[in-house]
Amino acid sequence: DRASARACRARGNGCSSVCLNDRLWAMKVLCVGGTGYLGQYLVEGLKSNGHDVAFTYNTKDSKAVSKLQDVEHATGYWVDLATGEGLRQLAEEFGEPGLVVNCAAISQPRACEEDPDLAMAVNVPTRLVEDYLHGRFEGRPALAHLSTDHVYRGRKALVTEDERSEIGPVNAYGRTKLEAETFVSSSYANHAIFRSSIIYGGSKDVGRTLFVQFLDQALGAEGAEFGAFRNEFRSPVYVRDIVTLCATLADRVARGEGIAPP
Repeated sequence: DRASARACRARGNGCSSVCLNDRLWAMKVLCVGGTGYLGQYLVEGLKSNGHDVAFTYNTKDSKAVSKLQDVEHATGYWVDLATGEGLRQLAEEFGEPGLVVNCAAISQPRACEEDPDLAMAVNVPTRLVEDYLHGRFEGRPALAHLSTDHVYRGRKALVTEDERSEIGPVNAYGRTKLEAETFVSSSYANHAIFRSSIIYGGSKDVGRTLFVQFLDQALGAEGAEFGAFRNEFRSPVYVRDIVTLCATLADRVARGEGIAPP
């Protein structure tokens, strides 16, 4: 209850959920892949909701790391998801989170085709689940795992979750993400999986041109034309809608209601 949460915080015993001003419940939230496009929005959104947010990154030189730490006042930890390096320091210094949002991935299809073994090692969160969530915290934190519409065959639009026949990735990226879904579903009970399509919104420093920004540049000149894909069905998702979804989930977990409705 609220009184025990305040007392828990006062004792400094590592409780991941606290009560603020008798109204807002807040807790420790870890955003894995916090310097990616979605990750940056998630860190900002969860911080603005009052949560104690940390994030992981896997680059030694990123403007996003400095911005999230200096402007958003979130703590960043370098982690190699393929090997698990850095997870021990993260667990020891940040403590136990109430919620982990995993949006880290090698998400460029070409990069996955060029090095499918590395893509599988990063995109399937084996070390995160086994070494960190189970190994350090005995499966207590809730896990929200971000997946993709690349797990579908791509033969039709607006696929429902009942249409299992449409599952069947056609590229290396989709295969790694489907394997990740299978792994999380079978290895970690306290989870939810979200499949999104192309994520669009304002620009962020991610070291490459994003889809909507590419369209803006390509169509910038009057009368400009360009070729795009004609063999895919995509349903773009606004980045802040995903942030709202994760923030709602975080509030549920912080209030002790579980990661998903019964």
